[in-house]
Amino acid sequence: MSKVERSVTVMAGLALPAALVVGAMMGQMAALVIGGLAILAAWRYVPGIWRTIGTGLLGGAIAGVLVLGPGFRLAMRVVAILDPERQVEFSLGGTFLIVVLIGVILGGALGVLAALLRKGLGWSGLVMAGVMTFAVVGLLLLDTGLRSELVELGAGPWLNIPMFTAVSFVYGLLANRLIDRFEVKRSRQTTIEPVEVPT
Repeated sequence: MSKVERSVTVMAGLALPAALVVGAMMGQMAALVIGGLAILAAWRYVPGIWRTIGTGLLGGAIAGVLVLGPGFRLAMRVVAILDPERQVEFSLGGTFLIVVLIGVILGGALGVLAALLRKGLGWSGLVMAGVMTFAVVGLLLLDTGLRSELVELGAGPWLNIPMFTAVSFVYGLLANRLIDRFEVKRSRQTTIEPVEVPT
Protein backbone atom coordinates (compact mmCIF):
# COMPACT_ATOMS: atom_id res chain seq x y z
CA MET A 1 0.00 0.00 0.00
CA SER A 2 1.46 3.34 -1.07
CA LYS A 3 1.75 6.41 1.13
CA VAL A 4 -1.09 8.15 -0.74
CA GLU A 5 -3.34 5.12 -0.35
CA ARG A 6 -2.59 4.95 3.37
CA SER A 7 -3.28 8.67 3.81
CA VAL A 8 -6.57 8.53 1.90
CA THR A 9 -7.65 5.43 3.86
CA VAL A 10 -6.92 7.14 7.19
CA MET A 11 -8.71 10.33 6.09
CA ALA A 12 -11.74 8.30 5.00
CA GLY A 13 -11.74 6.51 8.35
CA LEU A 14 -11.52 9.76 10.32
CA ALA A 15 -14.23 11.34 8.17
CA LEU A 16 -16.81 8.88 9.55
CA PRO A 17 -16.74 10.03 13.20
CA ALA A 18 -16.40 13.60 11.93
CA ALA A 19 -19.57 13.06 9.90
CA LEU A 20 -21.36 11.73 13.00
CA VAL A 21 -20.28 14.79 14.99
CA VAL A 22 -21.30 17.18 12.21
CA GLY A 23 -24.60 15.31 11.85
CA ALA A 24 -25.31 15.75 15.56
CA MET A 25 -24.55 19.47 15.36
CA MET A 26 -25.63 20.56 11.87
CA GLY A 27 -27.99 17.89 10.55
CA GLN A 28 -27.98 14.65 8.66
CA MET A 29 -27.47 16.14 5.21
CA ALA A 30 -24.09 17.63 6.17
CA ALA A 31 -23.07 14.27 7.66
CA LEU A 32 -24.03 12.44 4.46
CA VAL A 33 -22.04 14.89 2.34
CA ILE A 34 -18.88 14.51 4.46
CA GLY A 35 -19.13 10.72 4.66
CA GLY A 36 -19.96 10.40 0.96
CA LEU A 37 -17.06 12.58 -0.16
CA ALA A 38 -14.63 10.66 2.03
CA ILE A 39 -15.78 7.30 0.66
CA LEU A 40 -15.69 8.57 -2.93
CA ALA A 41 -12.12 9.80 -2.44
CA ALA A 42 -11.11 6.46 -0.97
CA TRP A 43 -12.82 4.60 -3.84
CA ARG A 44 -10.91 6.73 -6.34
CA TYR A 45 -7.45 6.31 -4.82
CA VAL A 46 -7.43 3.02 -2.85
CA PRO A 47 -7.92 -0.29 -4.68
CA GLY A 48 -10.02 -2.81 -2.78
CA ILE A 49 -11.49 -0.19 -0.44
CA TRP A 50 -15.03 -1.57 -0.83
CA ARG A 51 -13.94 -4.91 0.56
CA THR A 52 -12.38 -3.19 3.55
CA ILE A 53 -15.53 -1.11 4.08
CA GLY A 54 -17.72 -4.22 3.74
CA THR A 55 -15.60 -6.18 6.19
CA GLY A 56 -15.75 -3.36 8.74
CA LEU A 57 -19.47 -2.83 8.25
CA LEU A 58 -20.26 -6.51 8.68
CA GLY A 59 -17.98 -7.03 11.69
CA GLY A 60 -19.12 -3.82 13.38
CA ALA A 61 -22.82 -4.47 12.79
CA ILE A 62 -22.65 -8.06 14.06
CA ALA A 63 -20.73 -6.99 17.18
CA GLY A 64 -23.15 -4.08 17.57
CA VAL A 65 -26.19 -6.37 17.55
CA LEU A 66 -24.53 -8.87 19.89
CA VAL A 67 -22.86 -6.47 22.35
CA LEU A 68 -23.33 -2.72 21.80
CA GLY A 69 -27.12 -2.53 21.48
CA PRO A 70 -28.02 -5.09 24.19
CA GLY A 71 -25.21 -3.84 26.45
CA PHE A 72 -26.40 -0.25 26.22
CA ARG A 73 -29.98 -1.38 26.84
CA LEU A 74 -28.87 -3.26 29.94
CA ALA A 75 -26.82 -0.27 31.15
CA MET A 76 -29.84 2.00 30.59
CA ARG A 77 -31.95 -0.41 32.61
CA VAL A 78 -29.46 -0.29 35.50
CA VAL A 79 -29.46 3.53 35.36
CA ALA A 80 -33.28 3.57 35.45
CA ILE A 81 -33.45 1.13 38.38
CA LEU A 82 -30.91 3.12 40.41
CA ASP A 83 -32.72 6.42 39.81
CA PRO A 84 -35.27 6.91 42.63
CA GLU A 85 -37.14 9.68 40.79
CA ARG A 86 -37.73 7.70 37.62
CA GLN A 87 -40.45 5.13 37.09
CA VAL A 88 -38.86 1.98 35.72
CA GLU A 89 -40.33 1.05 32.34
CA PHE A 90 -39.31 -1.62 29.89
CA SER A 91 -40.77 -1.85 26.40
CA LEU A 92 -40.04 -4.37 23.70
CA GLY A 93 -40.34 -1.69 21.00
CA GLY A 94 -37.85 0.58 22.77
CA THR A 95 -35.43 -2.29 23.22
CA PHE A 96 -35.68 -3.25 19.54
CA LEU A 97 -35.14 0.37 18.50
CA ILE A 98 -32.04 0.70 20.69
CA VAL A 99 -30.59 -2.60 19.48
CA VAL A 100 -31.19 -1.69 15.82
CA LEU A 101 -30.20 1.97 15.95
CA ILE A 102 -27.22 1.62 18.23
CA GLY A 103 -26.25 -1.93 17.35
CA VAL A 104 -26.58 -1.99 13.60
CA ILE A 105 -26.13 1.64 12.55
CA LEU A 106 -23.58 2.92 15.07
CA GLY A 107 -21.91 -0.48 15.33
CA GLY A 108 -21.57 -0.75 11.56
CA ALA A 109 -20.23 2.80 11.18
CA LEU A 110 -17.63 2.24 13.89
CA GLY A 111 -16.67 -1.07 12.30
CA VAL A 112 -15.93 0.77 9.04
CA LEU A 113 -13.86 3.29 11.03
CA ALA A 114 -11.88 0.43 12.59
CA ALA A 115 -11.30 -1.38 9.30
CA LEU A 116 -10.12 1.77 7.51
CA LEU A 117 -7.82 2.97 10.29
CA ARG A 118 -6.36 -0.49 10.73
CA LYS A 119 -5.66 -0.74 7.03
CA GLY A 120 -4.19 2.77 6.85
CA LEU A 121 -2.23 2.84 10.10
CA GLY A 122 -1.58 -0.84 10.76
CA TRP A 123 -2.91 -0.65 14.33
CA SER A 124 -3.72 -3.78 16.29
CA GLY A 125 -7.24 -4.83 17.21
CA LEU A 126 -6.64 -3.95 20.86
CA VAL A 127 -5.58 -0.39 20.03
CA MET A 128 -8.56 -0.02 17.70
CA ALA A 129 -10.90 -1.29 20.45
CA GLY A 130 -9.62 1.57 22.61
CA VAL A 131 -10.13 4.07 19.79
CA MET A 132 -13.65 2.78 19.20
CA THR A 133 -14.43 3.02 22.92
CA PHE A 134 -13.22 6.61 22.95
CA ALA A 135 -15.37 7.37 19.88
CA VAL A 136 -18.54 5.86 21.39
CA VAL A 137 -18.16 7.56 24.76
CA GLY A 138 -17.24 10.81 23.00
CA LEU A 139 -20.43 10.63 20.94
CA LEU A 140 -22.47 9.97 24.10
CA LEU A 141 -20.94 12.94 25.88
CA LEU A 142 -21.25 15.19 22.83
CA ASP A 143 -25.04 15.02 22.81
CA THR A 144 -26.34 17.38 25.52
CA GLY A 145 -29.39 15.23 26.35
CA LEU A 146 -27.38 12.03 26.71
CA ARG A 147 -24.63 13.81 28.61
CA SER A 148 -27.09 15.18 31.17
CA GLU A 149 -28.62 11.72 31.58
CA LEU A 150 -25.21 10.13 32.11
CA VAL A 151 -24.31 12.73 34.72
CA GLU A 152 -27.63 13.22 36.52
CA LEU A 153 -29.52 9.91 36.42
CA GLY A 154 -29.01 6.68 38.32
CA ALA A 155 -25.96 6.54 40.55
CA GLY A 156 -24.34 9.43 38.68
CA PRO A 157 -21.35 9.65 36.36
CA TRP A 158 -19.10 7.49 38.54
CA LEU A 159 -21.16 4.41 37.68
CA ASN A 160 -22.87 5.39 34.43
CA ILE A 161 -19.82 6.36 32.39
CA PRO A 162 -17.75 3.26 33.37
CA MET A 163 -20.72 1.01 32.50
CA PHE A 164 -21.13 2.48 29.03
CA THR A 165 -17.34 2.51 28.55
CA ALA A 166 -17.07 -1.19 29.46
CA VAL A 167 -19.83 -2.10 27.00
CA SER A 168 -18.12 -0.02 24.30
CA PHE A 169 -14.75 -1.69 24.92
CA VAL A 170 -16.17 -5.23 24.77
CA TYR A 171 -17.95 -4.24 21.56
CA GLY A 172 -14.65 -2.91 20.14
CA LEU A 173 -12.82 -6.13 21.00
CA LEU A 174 -15.48 -8.31 19.37
CA ALA A 175 -15.79 -6.07 16.29
CA ASN A 176 -12.03 -6.17 15.71
CA ARG A 177 -11.92 -9.94 16.23
CA LEU A 178 -14.68 -10.36 13.63
CA ILE A 179 -12.93 -7.97 11.22
CA ASP A 180 -9.73 -10.02 11.63
CA ARG A 181 -11.61 -13.22 10.92
CA PHE A 182 -13.32 -11.80 7.83
CA GLU A 183 -10.00 -10.40 6.55
CA VAL A 184 -8.29 -13.79 6.95
CA LYS A 185 -11.16 -15.50 5.16
CA ARG A 186 -11.03 -12.94 2.36
CA SER A 187 -7.25 -13.23 1.96
CA ARG A 188 -7.55 -17.03 1.77
CA GLN A 189 -10.13 -16.73 -0.98
CA THR A 190 -7.97 -14.36 -3.01
CA THR A 191 -4.80 -16.45 -2.67
CA ILE A 192 -6.36 -19.68 -3.91
CA GLU A 193 -5.08 -20.28 -7.41
CA PRO A 194 -7.61 -21.47 -9.98
CA VAL A 195 -6.98 -25.07 -10.95
CA GLU A 196 -7.35 -26.07 -14.56
CA VAL A 197 -9.36 -29.22 -15.01
CA PRO A 198 -8.43 -31.27 -18.07
CA THR A 199 -11.31 -31.72 -20.46
